[in-house]
Amino acid sequence: MGGGNRDTAISMRFSVNLRRLVQGRGSVTDFAKRLDISRAQFNRYLSGESHPKPAVLKRICDHFGVDARILTEVLPDTHFAALPEPGSAKAPSPRNYGLENAVTYLPVSDTHHVPEKDMPDGLYLFWRPSMARRDRFVCNAVRLATVPGARVFRTYLLREARLMTDRLTPAEREMRGLLLGVQDGVAWLFLHSPAWNNVSLVFSGRPTHRFSPYMHGFYALARNEVPGQRRLARCIMERLPAEPASIIRAAHATGHYRLTELPEAVRDEVSRDLD
Repeated sequence: MGGGNRDTAISMRFSVNLRRLVQGRGSVTDFAKRLDISRAQFNRYLSGESHPKPAVLKRICDHFGVDARILTEVLPDTHFAALPEPGSAKAPSPRNYGLENAVTYLPVSDTHHVPEKDMPDGLYLFWRPSMARRDRFVCNAVRLATVPGARVFRTYLLREARLMTDRLTPAEREMRGLLLGVQDGVAWLFLHSPAWNNVSLVFSGRPTHRFSPYMHGFYALARNEVPGQRRLARCIMERLPAEPASIIRAAHATGHYRLTELPEAVRDEVSRDLD
């Protein structure tokens, strides 16, 4: 295929994707002005007559929260559904810039996005055995939220003298993470604050029926083996109703438990050994 034909194919793919990006989101004049592109040139992009040079392509990609694949392939509907509002994508902090580059290296997949209809935003209770004390169990409140194109969450390590977390500030006890869709459930990837510097992963399956708030799974902590302590255990994510009373319940539930103190609905599951 000659160079002219290749350019035509690229321009046509780009026009299909660009039309999807602007569809129902504003006028051509408005987008051309925001991107500092002449209206005539923007219309040429939309009609498939040409495609942008690298500097202009970067402006377009940054504005719409996409990457250079808009030149190389016609993107599926699921990709557009997960995109942020135009102009709302935030640049990463300098310290997290490398992580963003790593994400662009990962295999391309639209299935990792978890729709809010499947996992509503709000409060969840994270029930599990203590990793440090074999005779104790833990409940953390986790807040799940939606940001443009992704699902994120936040929680806090409990104060515990044995682990010296009682000496840490709330910011130092904070854990944030990303929710990812997997084959038969969801994966919660936890990144701890620099003070604790751990990474952990929760897999939670789907509820056994649509009225159940409980999602059974397991919790894995990435660390060296420590005698008498766990790195892997069963867990339950409990979705709380979207009502003010859930805030009070989450505050009261957060803490350490003995086996007999656990709610009956979670006791048997989180106390079982993993197969």
